Amino acid sequence: MLWLLCVFVAGVFGGKANLSPDFTVEWDLDQASSIMTFNITVKKADWVGIGFHPVGSSTDEAMVSADCIIATFDSKGKVLVDDYYSMTFEQPSTDVLMGGTDDVLSFSGEQANGVSRFEFKRKLVTADTDFDVAFSTGPCRVIWAIGTSNDFGYHGTGSGNRGSSILDLFDSDVCGPIKECKACVANTKCVFCTEDNLCYDKSNTGFCTPLNSTCNNPAPFACDNPIPQSSLPQDFCATEWIGGLDFPRQLVHADNGDVLVLEGGKNQVTVIWEDGGVVNSNTLAVAPGINHGVAISNQYLYATSSSSVYRWRYIPGQREPLGNYEVVIHSIPTGGHFSRTPTFDAQGMLYVVIGSAGNVDQNTARSVIRQFNVNNVPTGGYAWNTGVIYVDGLRNTVGLAWDSEGRLWGVDNGIDNLNRANIGGDIHQNNPCEEVNLLTARRFYGYPYCWSEYDLPVYGLGEGTQWAHPNFMNDGTHTDAWCRNTNNVVPPAWNMPAHTAPLDIKFYYGDSFPSKYKGGAFVALHGSWNRQPPAGYRVLYLPFTNGLPTAEEIFFAYAGSGERWPSDIRPTSISFGPCGTQDCLYLTSDSSGQIIRISYSPDK
Repeated sequence: MLWLLCVFVAGVFGGKANLSPDFTVEWDLDQASSIMTFNITVKKADWVGIGFHPVGSSTDEAMVSADCIIATFDSKGKVLVDDYYSMTFEQPSTDVLMGGTDDVLSFSGEQANGVSRFEFKRKLVTADTDFDVAFSTGPCRVIWAIGTSNDFGYHGTGSGNRGSSILDLFDSDVCGPIKECKACVANTKCVFCTEDNLCYDKSNTGFCTPLNSTCNNPAPFACDNPIPQSSLPQDFCATEWIGGLDFPRQLVHADNGDVLVLEGGKNQVTVIWEDGGVVNSNTLAVAPGINHGVAISNQYLYATSSSSVYRWRYIPGQREPLGNYEVVIHSIPTGGHFSRTPTFDAQGMLYVVIGSAGNVDQNTARSVIRQFNVNNVPTGGYAWNTGVIYVDGLRNTVGLAWDSEGRLWGVDNGIDNLNRANIGGDIHQNNPCEEVNLLTARRFYGYPYCWSEYDLPVYGLGEGTQWAHPNFMNDGTHTDAWCRNTNNVVPPAWNMPAHTAPLDIKFYYGDSFPSKYKGGAFVALHGSWNRQPPAGYRVLYLPFTNGLPTAEEIFFAYAGSGERWPSDIRPTSISFGPCGTQDCLYLTSDSSGQIIRISYSPDK
């Protein structure tokens, strides 16, 4: 633990900061007793956490080595506050369980009307030198988290669930008492914020959109350098964040806001970050043939080739090459569809999906998601066929995502050149549908024996109806009736147009977009290759009700004639991450070699 000497000067030390639209912290120092009091208000009825890092430590933007205070609430709204310490990116433990001491001197609070409030007191310097950070003068990294229930557990991945800000807890509070905007901005140390119409010290604004110097409302929203001929809902803006990438496929956001994207044309993971409005990039990891998938879990970066899964030790904020890789999985069958998408559940189990070998395979060997325990990877890695089969019957599921309930979803690409003589012959133009599937353990989803109807004239029974594929319909087992029996085949949760090629799905749980988008899913459609006219090349939004998709809206698309972009934009992968004080949707387009950033800024 890095200890810093506390130096005090005369003044009233305290302040207030909005760390997010939902999370406000106030603090006050009693210099005589060296006790700091914190008051936390969160506009959600869930567990709440706040943590501290000395700025400049090697992990000051992450959970590693963070001193944390966690508040949970019982069914009657009564609060319990405990002293925790986070050694890794996994769930922290209490100081007491780790051999330290609980140094929360007192606490109080309640949960009522959807709002969580609590107060706690702590000495600036405690005797627990192993698990407490000493509060000191100068900037402090404050991390925060809001849970998804009142039981302490994983906070989720949305920008509204966790974040960090740099605050100065010992800056004398000259701005807080100022109540009028013009008096606030007349002081060069202060800024007046639109979110709550309060005056803040500039070093402690946290999440704040300042009014301008004349205290007028900001100018109407203008989209600078928008993607030409792009169509979006009102007040959304799509711009090129970075171009010149070599076949960018999957991307993820690290906890510190860095973007990690797999450049398939270079067989490398590239780290990208923004500093003062300038977008920078560097090679982070290289391995043989990596071409699609990238993920972060438990201080490791993972990337996939068609035959293998590799990993490197990684802490968010690292921007230099990570060095040698470790093989996690080998001997994945190659040929056919090349993408291998990795994802992790809340317990850190790895799931990898493989696409089919051909248009219609003869069996289900290539239609599975396998599960692996990566806590104890054997020397040389796991052989692919030793992984546990999680689900079966998927032709080419590329996009995977976990929802807030811990359920796994996937988007599946259907077969091509569909022709069945007894229901219209060549019906491939609008069949089968592309699927959104809720992936339940040990269930079967139809491929290669069955396909899902989208638009079938004369003979159709409705979107999502299961039909037997002509290669198998006379084999004595795989009839239409067999395919429609939900004990045999799980039908899609949602049906999308044929051949639009969904490559990613991501849920949005942030607060920067309008509330209608919260809890729904965004789907990247890469676009068709064998359909005339071409279809896809857009991002869809699927609103959810009672845990299931209920509609389909076009979110980002080409505004000209047809659906294909002249600039060759082909939506590939989606990630939500910070852009200034809000969160944005980041979208790779592999064919055009760019990452597009979509932001929301309503007219005020």
